[in-house]
Amino acid sequence: MKRILRVLALFLCVCILTLSSTSCVTFLRLSELREEYAEKNTEAPIYSEEGESPLTFSLTKADADRYATLLEEFRALAMSGEDKAAIEAAEAALEELYYDISTQAQIAYLLYCCDMSDETASENYLFASEMSSKAYGDYTAACRALYESDSAIRDEFFQDWSEEEISEMQNYSEEITALTQENDRLLVEYRELSDENFINDAPAYFLKLVKNNTRMGSLMGFDSYYEYAHERTYDRDYGSEELTAMRGYVKTYIAPYVDDLYLAFDSSYRGMSSFRQRKVYNFLYADYDSAGNYVKTYLSSLPEDMRARMSGMLKSSGSIFAEGENAYQGAFTAFLYDREKPFCYFGPEYQSTNTVVHEMGHYYAACFGSGYRTPMDLAEVQSQANEWLMLASLAGNTDQRVLEALQYYLVYDLYVTVVASMIVDEFEERVYRDGGKTYTTAESLDALMRDVCLAYGGIDFVEEYVTDIQYYWRIVAVESPVYYVSYATSGVVALEFYLNAQSDFAAAVEAYAALTERGDHTVAFCEAIGEAGLLGAFCEETYKRFQQAFS
Repeated sequence: MKRILRVLALFLCVCILTLSSTSCVTFLRLSELREEYAEKNTEAPIYSEEGESPLTFSLTKADADRYATLLEEFRALAMSGEDKAAIEAAEAALEELYYDISTQAQIAYLLYCCDMSDETASENYLFASEMSSKAYGDYTAACRALYESDSAIRDEFFQDWSEEEISEMQNYSEEITALTQENDRLLVEYRELSDENFINDAPAYFLKLVKNNTRMGSLMGFDSYYEYAHERTYDRDYGSEELTAMRGYVKTYIAPYVDDLYLAFDSSYRGMSSFRQRKVYNFLYADYDSAGNYVKTYLSSLPEDMRARMSGMLKSSGSIFAEGENAYQGAFTAFLYDREKPFCYFGPEYQSTNTVVHEMGHYYAACFGSGYRTPMDLAEVQSQANEWLMLASLAGNTDQRVLEALQYYLVYDLYVTVVASMIVDEFEERVYRDGGKTYTTAESLDALMRDVCLAYGGIDFVEEYVTDIQYYWRIVAVESPVYYVSYATSGVVALEFYLNAQSDFAAAVEAYAALTERGDHTVAFCEAIGEAGLLGAFCEETYKRFQQAFS
């Protein structure tokens, strides 16, 4: 039952849109192509209909009542410690229902994302989320009572729990459950903000979340939520020393070259025929099944078992491609515990070739994870590296001028992702370590962001060549607190995979498989990267290698 304390969180892989410099000729041209494509392509995405869709919501209050009854039976038996067989049977029944509830919570969120204007879907999501978090909290409380008791079964029950798990159990409280539930409600309200009010109103939601998260971090025994999220939520095995070094490398080797890569892409793209331009555009923006055979070409280059598992994501039993203006604009992978399999969501503008292959990486890794939580930075390597392996697989199978332009753009896009993610991470660290003393208004938050941007070329440079950073933080810091540094660390490692794949594709695929298929998903990020023979994001030589390859 300890597995409840290791549940797999949603991979909130909201793919980063970085096309912000609309004053530039290339992006104007791409915008025109996008409008033209939208007029001509009105069909829904096509994918295999094999397999039954698992998205049926059936959770009721009766399930909550049954869980409470089973939990009380388990608690009473465990506290008495007299009938080991009965304790194990009660624990098994409780675990089965817990994972049914957790699966229903995932399904409710997926259905809510399909139409966020659907009041029933919103109510179901909040109901299921509250039931799931309460079930977790109540189970944790029962375990804590057992730990503090003199039950004959106590020592045996906790014999394989780590010190971290014991600490988390001891610190967890009903207040944390309530704060988690309030955050879910705030997120639903936040997503209902109109475009006209978003800039002005989003900071208030961010500050409320900061207050709640700060309290949760304190209750869990940490000085700040930033530290808590790094260690407990995302299972990062690196500290401030490594992160400080990486920030320095990004400021030295990545940020100064963003504009050069953009201009290289601009020159390559504008020098093409309209026929080749459309191929580039389709790869970047068109729905994957309308863009060409890129995904099929990549899958055909993989070993049979890997190809079969990844292809499973494209079945209706493995993913949903949402349509409609009220669908959530993002892509992510959830895990359906009762079926022991992953399931992917793709929003209306998040169905491109790279996005599909990104989530395909998460899907593939989750096939081997049995529902356990993977360190977030490692999880994002498993997805981003899949994108770069796909690009490497196109060599010899794609027009070389098209491939050249795609490489320029995708390296530029990754550099933008790394820079934007590091900026947001510095911003969030300062906000959370401040503890709500200094940054209490939208104006103070925007001023802080301008200050953070100074070391990355300044706010004007960032907004011209990276993204509209003041708009950007209002999305990612609310939707996924302290998450986006994982995109930076994993993006650097994924680009290493690409350079390796260019010289030996088969070896790179083998290394990717070893990193993804391992049954022990509790391995630390840095350890796993080292075992894969990669230098990683905290080594200066990695960035020098990029400079030599792409500058």
